[in-house]
Amino acid sequence: MAGYQAAPQEREDNTLPSPETFSTRQNKSHHRSEDRSALFSGRILDRADSKVYAIVGVCFLLAAILAIMEMLGTVIHYLQVHTTSLRPFLFIGMVSATRSILSIGARLSVEGLNFSEIDFTHAMIELGVSAAVIVALGITLKLLGRLVEVGVSS
Repeated sequence: MAGYQAAPQEREDNTLPSPETFSTRQNKSHHRSEDRSALFSGRILDRADSKVYAIVGVCFLLAAILAIMEMLGTVIHYLQVHTTSLRPFLFIGMVSATRSILSIGARLSVEGLNFSEIDFTHAMIELGVSAAVIVALGITLKLLGRLVEVGVSS
């Protein structure tokens, strides 16, 4: 009886149980332990997720407070001296234009040769404008430096 296989038992409604029923019965104890570990892992990940969000929230709060303190320092300096410096704004503009150039370069390298001719032309124009902005702000910064030096020596 080596090739003999027992016929599945018929249910009361005269239908045969599905093959999934047999595998479910065999693996039921195995699934219980997996369910417990999945639930345990899920709880740990939920707690970790909440803690990470709390840490990020605290960091944003501290960054906002520091930014407000920086602005407050600028306002206090203006009230004491009655002048403001353009240098920080020029540096911010230069950094922003540099970021734009880096972004375009990254986009061109990721897309590769998949750029259409119009998109490539627009990217080159944007690169040119960003480079011109950096040059103009650099010249302005240099001229401001000379004006401040002349004003101090007079």
